Amino acid sequence: MTKSEWLRESREHLGLSQTDLRNLLNTALNRSYDKSRISRWENSKENIPAEVIKQIESLMATRKKRAKVIALANQKGGVGKTTSSLNIAAALRRVGRRVLLIDLDPQASASDWLLGPKGLDYFREGRSIYHNLLNDRPIEECIIRTEEEENLQLAGFDLISSHINLAEADSRREPGFEHALAENLDRVANG
Repeated sequence: MTKSEWLRESREHLGLSQTDLRNLLNTALNRSYDKSRISRWENSKENIPAEVIKQIESLMATRKKRAKVIALANQKGGVGKTTSSLNIAAALRRVGRRVLLIDLDPQASASDWLLGPKGLDYFREGRSIYHNLLNDRPIEECIIRTEEEENLQLAGFDLISSHINLAEADSRREPGFEHALAENLDRVANG
């Protein structure tokens, strides 16, 4: 396999467009590559710099590791949980990480911001964290992929939305319920 073929296959395996790869490399390497440069590398018109190869190898190695879970929680409202979550998710995506944002707030502010009125359609389809945790819907079926939703394409990450009905979770204090999300995430953590 040529380096050009390797670059193209690696980019596709990471789920990146040429524009995504350009943005990632420019951020990580403090460069100003343009999309046509990526295209020239992939078509063997120009040699791929060693630092680019090293960066992509690093991304590929990171991709093979188990997913990291980052949780932002605070009982008090208005402390920036949603804003921070959205910004962290966008920043991680910008540097080439695959991101699944799970909105666990019954207020569903992140879901509303990303999906707008279409969030209710997903809820009606049974695709929310409420359906996963309280109605045993498989978590894989609740994920709204960035390709499905125009607003998510701008953000670049996948989402499991929330709904006000998630407030019912507080009344479900069955033994083991506190582990339900962790167990469900194990099913998609390496996918």
